[in-house]
Amino acid sequence: MSGEAEFLIGIVAEGITDHVVLAAILEHIVPHPVRTLSLQPEQSPCGDHGVGGAGWKGVRGWCRKQAAQVGGIEAFMSGSFGLPLDLLVVHLDADVAADPALIDDPTDPLCGTLIALPCPPASDTTTALAAVARAWLAAPDSAPVVVTVPAQATDAWILVAHFPDWEIDLPCVECAPEPDVLLTREPFRRLRTKDGKPKKPARRYRELAPTVVARWDTVRAACGEAQRFHEAVERLLV
Repeated sequence: MSGEAEFLIGIVAEGITDHVVLAAILEHIVPHPVRTLSLQPEQSPCGDHGVGGAGWKGVRGWCRKQAAQVGGIEAFMSGSFGLPLDLLVVHLDADVAADPALIDDPTDPLCGTLIALPCPPASDTTTALAAVARAWLAAPDSAPVVVTVPAQATDAWILVAHFPDWEIDLPCVECAPEPDVLLTREPFRRLRTKDGKPKKPARRYRELAPTVVARWDTVRAACGEAQRFHEAVERLLV
């Protein structure tokens, strides 16, 4: 551990709302005091996402930047450039796999291969996408790094937690496209819209996250990627 009192966990995520949900879950899984650091996206004094930007490109940029440093991600986590970390969590939503910019990027280690695979199962796509993220990071297998790929997005975990009895008309909830859009519609209505798109302030996700934690076992049962995340964190920190 980096200190006697708490585990220090860095989170590299597509967005601040993802960080909010993941941090709450980590505090629930780890049976010790936890402090999380939002490494990506950065928050500038102006309230935007800083020089790194947000989304999957921001995650890619952060990972490649650390991989290029002297000593790579292991040096970063040891505290060579800041606080030493006990765990690094890297987040990408599974729907990223369908982004043509990801597939066509000539610098991507899996360029030319099909990342977005038929769903179900979601795990075929999430496994491939996790491999892409680990390649960006150039992390050795021994590094305490967990790549989590909620399918199709972190909002699916919110959907399951808040509506555990909902009978989805798709093979599985992890295959439901745009779960954040579903959260703006009846009978769900957990998010509002702005200009026709889900409005996703961090404060709203702080209100939604406690239910995800309270019903985490239900989420894990419905979402294989939630279960995979839980098991990976347990292996390293519990």
